[in-house]
Amino acid sequence: MLPEAQGPALVRLAAAWARPGVPPSQDLQKATLAAAAEVRPQDLPGAAELVQALLGRLEPAEGRQPARSALFKLLDAVRRRPFLSALTPDLAPGWAGLLVPAIDQADYTFGELLRSREETDPRTVAIRVPGSELGDLTVADVGRRTRSLARSLLSFLGSDPEARVAILSENRLEAALVDLACLGNGIVDAPLPANATAEQVVYMLRHSGARVLFAEDEEQVSKVLPSLAQLPALEEIVVFSPDAAERHGLLTLEQMVDQDGGAFADAARAVRAGAVRSRDLATVMYTSGTTGTPKGIAFSHLNIVSKRLCRGLALPEVGEGDVFLCYLPLYHTFGRYLELTGTLWWGATYVMARSTAIPSLLEDFKAVRPTVFISVPKKWMEIHDAAVREAQAGEVADPSPHLRALTGGRLRYGLSAAGYLDPEVFKTFHRAGVRLLSGYGMTEATGGILMTPPGDYREGSIGVPLPGIECRRDEDGELLVRGPYVSPGYFQAPQGEEAYDAEGWFHTGDLVSVDEGGHYRMAGRKKELYKNRAGQTISPQRIENLFKDLDAVGQAFLVGDHREYNTLLVWPNWEKDPSLRHKTPEELRELISSLVASANRFLAPFERVVAFRVLPRALDQEHGELTHKLTFKREVVERNWRDLVDPMYQQKRLALRVGE
Repeated sequence: MLPEAQGPALVRLAAAWARPGVPPSQDLQKATLAAAAEVRPQDLPGAAELVQALLGRLEPAEGRQPARSALFKLLDAVRRRPFLSALTPDLAPGWAGLLVPAIDQADYTFGELLRSREETDPRTVAIRVPGSELGDLTVADVGRRTRSLARSLLSFLGSDPEARVAILSENRLEAALVDLACLGNGIVDAPLPANATAEQVVYMLRHSGARVLFAEDEEQVSKVLPSLAQLPALEEIVVFSPDAAERHGLLTLEQMVDQDGGAFADAARAVRAGAVRSRDLATVMYTSGTTGTPKGIAFSHLNIVSKRLCRGLALPEVGEGDVFLCYLPLYHTFGRYLELTGTLWWGATYVMARSTAIPSLLEDFKAVRPTVFISVPKKWMEIHDAAVREAQAGEVADPSPHLRALTGGRLRYGLSAAGYLDPEVFKTFHRAGVRLLSGYGMTEATGGILMTPPGDYREGSIGVPLPGIECRRDEDGELLVRGPYVSPGYFQAPQGEEAYDAEGWFHTGDLVSVDEGGHYRMAGRKKELYKNRAGQTISPQRIENLFKDLDAVGQAFLVGDHREYNTLLVWPNWEKDPSLRHKTPEELRELISSLVASANRFLAPFERVVAFRVLPRALDQEHGELTHKLTFKREVVERNWRDLVDPMYQQKRLALRVGE
């Protein structure tokens, strides 16, 4: 522990750095690095003076100049357990307000973060892939492999700073390493949703202007090859699956690495990586638009790194030595930023789950024994239900001991977001010793915006603002946000589609209320987007529009917000298609079923309609179901037709014990 004089010592160091015209001596540099490494939360006033003095000494030249190195050492210290274990909630906003500008002005990019970890924690296991021949990859392994990938990629792309690549893959090690290689070396990449349709993939590739595509396997390659004529910018496809690559005469990842022959020297790669600035474009991520056309959301290095700092300050008991079991897609912000880049920030271990299926996940829990698990509500419910079944089989009332055993016995923290989770599930995990937190976020904010503080869970709450972000409730109840980790805007957005209002606020489209304790609660949606129980974004308008021009359908209303799958309410168009009146109810259902099946062919699996019901009357204004513009009032429709909707979501299976 530091002596109580650490605060005054920081002030004296700040005064020494602030002397105009006096270069910092070697002794001053060493003393500053030592003090920065041992900083504690209560040293905030002295640290503020030191940071301002160091920022005043930054030079335009690149590289680890003394002041920049000292700031990086401070940023390394605040993510470590000695600092976080002493951090109190009241001090977290002050540290965020101090260090985010330091990240920005000192150009602490994601590449610098990786290099810092490799210098200080090279032997920490960064990524673990159960069942893989590679086993564990240390931070040093990740650094070595991502540099090799970056050199090979740059030998193809050349020195063009505008060159972009895309990744189309489910979670696998190769995809994660390619992503980290790009983020760490100034190569702008775009991870595309692996569950996107071929039409959507082609649109995103064309929109991003990607010159190289990294594709996982036959399924993903087949979405692209028939449409190469529509992708003039795409010059190379690299396939992770050797069989799929050989079948189509494409490069494997290993062949790409082997064939560059050192054409792009590591010194040139390092120069390129070192030239990246905090506000440079780092990556583009795609999400559903309200009309179904994917939107490219731009992220800078400041967005990514400042979010890691602020999320770390909000979770002071998570850090070095923690083990994350991870299944969330790396093409979504939750899995990519909170888990993959988050574990690298904390010095924790990212363990890649073998499958998203709950039986496989439960096996991984017992084998990996994670300390942290992040998920959408669906998995928390499935784990809870598995514990309840075990308790019932043993005629035990409380499933908490089974929950503890099912999750490996070491699980300490969890976060549930992107949908509603029953308070009883939260409470059961709490009784089992797991601090399960509730949260709210969106892609445009690099993930999380709100989170229930550890130890302050409240039923129905989606949390309080994380450090580093401003939140405001607009006059109509809409949540507005702004801050350093909110995206600067949409990539190549048409004129007139600005992301912010005149005061710099981003409009989330979600309606909220705020209680007396400052906790936010969902009150509805202003925008035409759904989130299913798996946290996937769905545009109801896009799906409903597939039925718009069909003579047999007068109205099609999609149900699926916070639900496991999509269903449809249909009002037949009796006037436009009089033949419908001569059909029996069964014949009418067969006709609509065939139309639904046809529409599903144009949709990604998670967008498809699983069931439908025929409405006995049209949706109208008289019952409050339509606006004056004749658009749906979605909450009213679902409430009015609950008796039709709910049976479509009733459980279709039953598990019971017979004898042994």
